Amino acid sequence: MPVGCSRTVICRCSTTSGPTSSAGSCGRACSLRTSEFLWQEGHTAHETEEEALAETLTILHDVYADMIENVLAIPVLRGRKSESERFPGAVDSYTLEALMRDGKALQAATSHYLGQGFARTFDVRYTDRDGSEQYPYATSWGEHSAGRRRRDGAR
Repeated sequence: MPVGCSRTVICRCSTTSGPTSSAGSCGRACSLRTSEFLWQEGHTAHETEEEALAETLTILHDVYADMIENVLAIPVLRGRKSESERFPGAVDSYTLEALMRDGKALQAATSHYLGQGFARTFDVRYTDRDGSEQYPYATSWGEHSAGRRRRDGAR
């Protein structure tokens, strides 16, 4: 799975702009901060709910948790986000949390089961084996560099 560099635009006004915008809601130019925050994310679409949910959990446990714990040697707690913490529009959101020295948790990775909500909202369809159009069941997942920092603060 390739890991890419994403450039995040940070606006210094009260509202941040989107990742591809160059000005915030205040109209001022925003700074481009690429050395501080790298992330990797993915999205999949599936024929069945079971396949999508299995992919959601496979990415969380077999890809992200495995890498963070066995390659980076950072222990993580696995969990399910509460309804108020869930990714907007997701049916369920799952998380890997790393504990910091001060006792706070840092979200190291998330994996979301989106159901058919996004497909219906954006009219994403596929043609099934019988030739009829269907809405796929979707997933979305990601991890970021904040979860990959060494315990001494170095990258």
